[in-house]
Amino acid sequence: MTNTIEKLVYIENQIFDSWSEEERQMIIYLNRDYKEKLEALINDL
Repeated sequence: MTNTIEKLVYIENQIFDSWSEEERQMIIYLNRDYKEKLEALINDL
């Protein structure tokens, strides 16, 4: 790994791989929910 992005992705993958399937689904759901709410609030500005 030579750059910061590669290191960050490697670390994120290690964390993701350590979670159960239920935990993975929960983080995906929460990230999607956050994105949708953030977009809605930005559009209301």
